Amino acid sequence: MFLGLQSSDDSATLVSVPSFPCEESRMTTVDFITALFSEVDDQLRAIPKHPEARLWPSEVVTLGLLHALKGVGNRAFYRWLTRD
Repeated sequence: MFLGLQSSDDSATLVSVPSFPCEESRMTTVDFITALFSEVDDQLRAIPKHPEARLWPSEVVTLGLLHALKGVGNRAFYRWLTRD
């Protein structure tokens, strides 16, 4: 399954696209973030958290990926995260 983010001027539509492109289904923002975090965490599970860090490495990477996928500035990204 491929997770995609289709973005427009004001909002984003999260799409789950299985192996067959004709079978597209919608995902909520929370479902998308959860699925993305799960994939990232599976890959980075062995990396320890720094004693002074507040977030685990997989949390930081997930936020970075979401920011890159959303493709907006820092303030708009923060509003998007806190709105949903």
